[in-house]
Amino acid sequence: MTKQALQLQELAMKLPPAERYELLVALWESLGLQGEAELSAEELALIEQRLADHRANPQDTIPADEVFKRLRNRRPA
Repeated sequence: MTKQALQLQELAMKLPPAERYELLVALWESLGLQGEAELSAEELALIEQRLADHRANPQDTIPADEVFKRLRNRRPA
C-alpha cells in the first residue's frame, strides 16, 4: 500500500466498529461490484469437497480468531 493508504488505514482502525463497518460498505460499493461472482466448475467442486471434508472431520476446524492471529503474525511489519 502507499503511504497515504497506510495512513488512512491507521485512522480507520481508530474508528468505532460501527463506523468502520459503514466505511467498509462505502468502499466496497465504490468498487462497483454487483451481484454474485461467477464461479467455475472447478471452484464449485473445490468448495463442495472442502465442505464435505469439514462435515466428515469437524474436529479439524480452526476458529476464525486463531486463523486471523496466525495471519497477523505472518504479515511483515
